[in-house]
Amino acid sequence: MVSLSIEASHTCRGCGQPVAINALLSQFSCDRCGRTAELDARIWKLVLHEPLRDGPSLSNTQEKTASLVTDAGRFQVVFRKASGACGVCRAPVDRAAARAAASAYVHQCACGMRTACRTTPPELDLQNVELVREEDVELLWPQQRKEAVTLKCNGCGGPQTVGGATTRIFSCSYCNAQCYVPDDLWSLLHPVRAIKPWILELRDAPASSVAVAQSKQGAPRGEKRQDSKRDPTRLPRFSDAKDLVVGADGTLYAVLELESSGAPELFALDAEARVKWRKEIPKSHHGDPRLSFMVSGHVVLWCGGVRSLFGIRATDGVTEAELGADKSAKGAIDLRKATCLACDVDGTIVVGREESGGVRFLRYAASGAAVSLWPGMAVPTPWSEDEYPATLEECAPRITGAQNVVCNVGFDGTLYVAGDQAIAAFDRQGQKLYVLADADQGVTTGGPTYGSVFGDRAGVLYTFESGPIVRRYVQGRRGKPYLHAEDESGLLTSETVAAVGPDGSVWVGGADSVLRRFGPSRTLEWASGGARKADRDRAEEE
Repeated sequence: MVSLSIEASHTCRGCGQPVAINALLSQFSCDRCGRTAELDARIWKLVLHEPLRDGPSLSNTQEKTASLVTDAGRFQVVFRKASGACGVCRAPVDRAAARAAASAYVHQCACGMRTACRTTPPELDLQNVELVREEDVELLWPQQRKEAVTLKCNGCGGPQTVGGATTRIFSCSYCNAQCYVPDDLWSLLHPVRAIKPWILELRDAPASSVAVAQSKQGAPRGEKRQDSKRDPTRLPRFSDAKDLVVGADGTLYAVLELESSGAPELFALDAEARVKWRKEIPKSHHGDPRLSFMVSGHVVLWCGGVRSLFGIRATDGVTEAELGADKSAKGAIDLRKATCLACDVDGTIVVGREESGGVRFLRYAASGAAVSLWPGMAVPTPWSEDEYPATLEECAPRITGAQNVVCNVGFDGTLYVAGDQAIAAFDRQGQKLYVLADADQGVTTGGPTYGSVFGDRAGVLYTFESGPIVRRYVQGRRGKPYLHAEDESGLLTSETVAAVGPDGSVWVGGADSVLRRFGPSRTLEWASGGARKADRDRAEEE
């Protein structure tokens, strides 16, 4: 029998302070600001995943901390093996007696100590857990606080009775003016709950052990494995990687088309491709989903041919804004003809739109309103054809005749624009840094895919050229292939999307669950099962 001690907390989205999670409940309120957080079965499985996986193997003196961010917010869990004894007399808790007490929700030790005890809520589907003990009884059975004080209304001076059920802002019972409960009084009526441990009693034959045994033996004939459901941090199999982008902290954001459903989903992955959170993509953006990362800490999701874009909070996957959905807004962003999009380091969005045989570049504020492309330029207005610059070298605000145009803003703020046989770079004032348009210089992008130009924090340019990734140094001149199918890096020509982190680490992805991460020194640091299988198949063919 294994008992796990759990100390859990949740960071309030209202005031940013920790909220004690001292019971296995579906709702918690912040004692400081009153904001409520909802924890459904999916969130609880994520929160308890590491304790249930690693807790049974800990020694009696070890403890571990698990931190994670979900669409319900940020959580921290400290877990260790519990003694399974009474907290007063230290007598071992009899499991049979605890099972019998679960129906009454209270376990009483021989010494008279009474503690909460119940079976796990069936809707949480925690198959490994038989009982949960020593939860905070004030959370399980909340009672109205009886303390009450009298305040004077700020408007008429009439006495107002304030108690635990009073909201922070309330209306005067005499003049209806808005009254506010001061901080010191609010703290007195709503004392901050301390984080206290509670106990999970695991079943004698944990379901996780059975799952591991079945995974070794293979799934029964005609039955599909559901590995990703058993382990919510494990990356599921995907048929194609649609787009990748790396955030300022190195987190990878990936749009992956899942094998199980055939639908694309957005994933946030750590350096070992463990899932931090995942999010369904609206059906309107299933056709050609693309990503960019905004300096405000948001992932921008957009789609070719669709008017609007979504601003998604990078920490937990919550959608905070949709720009362009209001067709009546004057000058609002419209991506129906967009061929490329990049989020600038100043918080604006650069969009390349197909117009009259070329691509015109526009800039928008984070609110979706049009702003000037470069300092000193007018806000975009309908221009006549002869007012457009005609070459890639001028490229502000239009490229004429170029195909497969892509753009990106490096982590140092340089704007890169690439088209067939040409690359241009611009500084923060819109001044041209360099243009490479001569095929003899090795600038043969060969029709780059979206996201195939990117810059790291040091201003080094990387281009993805449908096979090798090329690293470009001073003035964009090409060096040796940085990653290539024919060297020890193991990059295959089947990869179709790539992204670079601020430190120069490179992610590449493709079909059949192929995903790899290379360190700044070109070393292969992580590869998916699909990538390793592709390597084996290639080795057998050779």
